[in-house]
Amino acid sequence: MTVAVDEARAFATSPAQFFGQSWHAMQHVERERLEELQLEALRLRFSELRDAIPTVSAMAGEQDVESIDQLDDIVPLLFQHSVYKSYPLSLLVKNRFDALTRWLDRLTTHDLSGLQVAHCDGLDSWLDVLESERAGAAELPNHPGFHAAHGRGGRLRTVACLLLFRTATCT
Repeated sequence: MTVAVDEARAFATSPAQFFGQSWHAMQHVERERLEELQLEALRLRFSELRDAIPTVSAMAGEQDVESIDQLDDIVPLLFQHSVYKSYPLSLLVKNRFDALTRWLDRLTTHDLSGLQVAHCDGLDSWLDVLESERAGAAELPNHPGFHAAHGRGGRLRTVACLLLFRTATCT
């Protein structure tokens, strides 16, 4: 069975909608069918996003990943947890949200360069700007959601919740 590009795009964009918002349908799809959908969706997203997300492009080059031929081919491109903590801590301490926004811009397909963050006086106001931007572009299928959490070391993890799939929640 072959998965059509339109079908793969629908699955990658909104898995819940693809399955008609049915938990039952999601849980009872045949394994082979699900793997075909996942593989074709990964191929599609990789071809669309490889050059659009600088970090993915760099990782693909370093790992010599030119294409996705099987599900395991994507593993070298998954971000390590440290990627989300790779910003200089001084950016937070000094309220350098312009630089923090440029850092985050390397992890998403959405252009954050136009965000006005000069008025941000703390992390909450910066996250408010990001959330406002996300809400303003909610109709975009590849628009990231943003989530911030403190890790065990007290270091903030700011996560663009989009790499190869749009997700409703991030961890």
